[in-house]
Amino acid sequence: MTQPHILYGVQGTGNGHISRARLMAEQFQRLDVNVDFVFSGRHQHSYFAMEDFQNTQYSTGLTLATANGRTSRSKTLTKNHPLRSLHNTMIW
Repeated sequence: MTQPHILYGVQGTGNGHISRARLMAEQFQRLDVNVDFVFSGRHQHSYFAMEDFQNTQYSTGLTLATANGRTSRSKTLTKNHPLRSLHNTMIW
């Protein structure tokens, strides 16, 4: 039987997603499951204590910008790097 392989995406912008992913990583390691983690939402250098995650990749992701309580298309385009996001999506 082949070893399971999982692609696990984690939103790295807060709200406890990394903490929950850390618990999952511990269980995956205990079960000997091969996991590739992809963290998105902020720059790679702003993460810390990432030793629990095997095969880790980072992407800045795509973030919606707002103005006056509404999504701003122009600010979203200028704040993000759409071509880089598209490239990151296509490599998967």
